[in-house]
This record gives sequence, C-alpha cells and structure tokens, in this order.
Amino acid sequence: ELITSSLPELKTHQQIGSLIPALTQCDLTEEQGDRLLNLAIDELEKERETEYTKAHAVDVLHKYVKHYPELASEFCLIVERAIETAQKPYFRNKAIKRVKQWNTKHIDPS
Repeated sequence: ELITSSLPELKTHQQIGSLIPALTQCDLTEEQGDRLLNLAIDELEKERETEYTKAHAVDVLHKYVKHYPELASEFCLIVERAIETAQKPYFRNKAIKRVKQWNTKHIDPS
C-alpha cells in the first residue's frame, strides 16, 4: 500500500522504470491497480528522452486488456499517440506488437 500510494509522487524515470515492472507482476487491490494504471497512462502521454518507462507502461495496459478486453480500443489510441513521437525501437516495437494484439478479437495472454 505504501508503494502504490506514493506512485503519483514519482518524478524520475529511474523511479518509475524500476517500480512499474515489479508492480505489474503483483496482485494489487482495485485502488492500487487504478493508481498503477493512471501512472502508466500518464507515462505514455508524456514526452520523455527515455522511453523504456513507456514500454513498461504498455505492459500495465496489456494486463488490463487481458481482464477487460473492452478497454482495448481506448488503450490503442493512447499507445498509438505515444508511438507517433517514439524514437527508440524497444518501445516502438513493443507498442506496435501490443496494438496489433489488441486490435484483434483474440487477446494473447503472453
């Protein structure tokens, strides 16, 4: 609870980049998950020099799409906007892969 309650206060890409992957693997309460999801969406909407945090943010969105497929189209729009300014292949490739998955009826659980 302490970690997820401090998510809105995280500012540096190092803090965000280290916590998002760890928290994505955890079983979170609905409130904690909402905080993580909001952080992930904020990360995708920001322009940053470092894009690895955006790649981790895509993983958070994917976790939600697996449980709530109706969110796929909205998340596609968010990620596609982030792809437009992407410069690093790691983020771009991961984002494109997920958007393609979300645009299909079948959501791959991987």
